[in-house]
Amino acid sequence: MEGGNVLIHCLAGVSRSVTIAVAYVMSVTSLNWREALKAVRGARSIANPNFGFQKQLSEYECKKLHEERKRLRLKFPRESFCEDEQECRKLLVAYHNSVRPLEPSPSICRRAPQGLTPPPSPRRRRHRSPSPSAGPSTSYARPP
Repeated sequence: MEGGNVLIHCLAGVSRSVTIAVAYVMSVTSLNWREALKAVRGARSIANPNFGFQKQLSEYECKKLHEERKRLRLKFPRESFCEDEQECRKLLVAYHNSVRPLEPSPSICRRAPQGLTPPPSPRRRRHRSPSPSAGPSTSYARPP
């Protein structure tokens, strides 16, 4: 806010620090916790808060987020929130581009011209030999 930067540091930067970043993004934008997490993943693909932190983000969204947004809007000028919203929207686009399934190249998926590929071979039955662990079979038993 107000043109400043914040560094959130954690050993792995996967769960706890991501949760703090997501809570901040939720507070200064219109994003819910799932969208805010995707925005953070747009900048840090390994972001993955554990289940307990995800539950806390959900509870924060339901119980406290509205009041926190109101408090921040009274304390800080609106322009700073607009910039944060725009940056997070860009990160959401980056996230969606990174998880979009790769489309196969048309040159790879072209069908081979007919007559150039051999027909599929017929299936052959495999004959299995008796397993030695099965024990002696009745055909090997000697008559009394």
